[in-house]
Amino acid sequence: MNEITINYNRKLWPLYLLFFTSTDTVLFGTNSNDMFLYVPRIVGILLILYPIIISRGKILYNKGALISASILCFILAGNFLFNATDMLTIISRIISIFVAYTISIGYNYKTYIKVFDKSMVIISIAALIIEMLSYVLPSVIMALPQVINTAEGAFATCLVGGIQINNLGNQLIRSSGIFWEPGAFAIYLSIALLFQLFYLNTNIKKVILYGICLFTTFSTTGYITFFIMIIVFLCTTKNNRISKRMKNISIGIIIMIALLIMFAENTELYNVLFGKIINRESTSVTRYASIVNGLEIGFDYPLLGVGPNNMSEYMATYAQKSNFDFGANPWNTNTTTYQFAAYGFIFGVIFVIGNYKFFAKTNQKKLLHMGLFLVLMIAYCGEVFFSFMPYVFMFYGLKSGNYERNCDENSSY
Repeated sequence: MNEITINYNRKLWPLYLLFFTSTDTVLFGTNSNDMFLYVPRIVGILLILYPIIISRGKILYNKGALISASILCFILAGNFLFNATDMLTIISRIISIFVAYTISIGYNYKTYIKVFDKSMVIISIAALIIEMLSYVLPSVIMALPQVINTAEGAFATCLVGGIQINNLGNQLIRSSGIFWEPGAFAIYLSIALLFQLFYLNTNIKKVILYGICLFTTFSTTGYITFFIMIIVFLCTTKNNRISKRMKNISIGIIIMIALLIMFAENTELYNVLFGKIINRESTSVTRYASIVNGLEIGFDYPLLGVGPNNMSEYMATYAQKSNFDFGANPWNTNTTTYQFAAYGFIFGVIFVIGNYKFFAKTNQKKLLHMGLFLVLMIAYCGEVFFSFMPYVFMFYGLKSGNYERNCDENSSY
């Protein structure tokens, strides 16, 4: 069977539509109004069907990616049958898998990166404006349309930006952009910075924009990810002009952190950044447990995992018997280990290998692609994503053949 690829790199609107209606957003991912939750599924199905329609019935086919997608979907089907996983949850996961598969076949990875970058510029500018208004004119924020999420938190939104209303009036207001919480925004910003530093012609203005936004999230995981990313950049870049600027920025950040640790121990900023680590608050314990217990569950249930609906029960059980004093933590907030625990060791290994191969294929230097893979894995320690986003990198890595041959960036479909 010949491989079939349909290049529609010049048809970018499906990617933008997917990005802004993602389940990672508060409006379409954690909205208490169930009607909004169907939007990502409908948009995802339309994207999957779109290339089939414009090609008059041809199905996109790439041997490596399609075999992997089939295995993952077979595991998900087994999850539904044997782990009593909710059918809508499984359908949503399968849609995410095939959306990511379709993106990887239909778009050159460089095109995907550029759309991601442009989308994040819009979201970041909106986030900074909303962040500023939250401090100086909170009444303007309160006048925006509001969304109540599934945890009964109220968010103000303007489609390309938003913020949790509960934060208004606090000494520190955490920015969340269009996403369900600041930590999720921080990870998207980290990925945008990764693209800027390693895959695009580095634009210092955009790096500064993303850096400022990342700071306003007050996400510890985001800060750690950024710090490690800068180390990788300085160790691998040959651009002296960019390297010198980033080195100066890095030194400035290190000095700021040192001053904060030495002289701001009792401030709110210090507690937000370091308190949960030092005092072993629930969020930090959850991060540790997600890694250790998530992998343990994956090894113990290698074929199908325990299923998303049983995750809390198993995480709490494993946490209680752990040697690391995790209490009865029921949550897994790690995107990578969640794949292992929910869907089994095989699913998790495919996920990890695919993500690693993406960086290996797109960066010839071994130190660089290993460093970038490490950056992504650390970023994923902060949140668990249920959208197509984590699987896109995976399928780009799992594709057989050469990217440029299968998807020439300069051609049209």
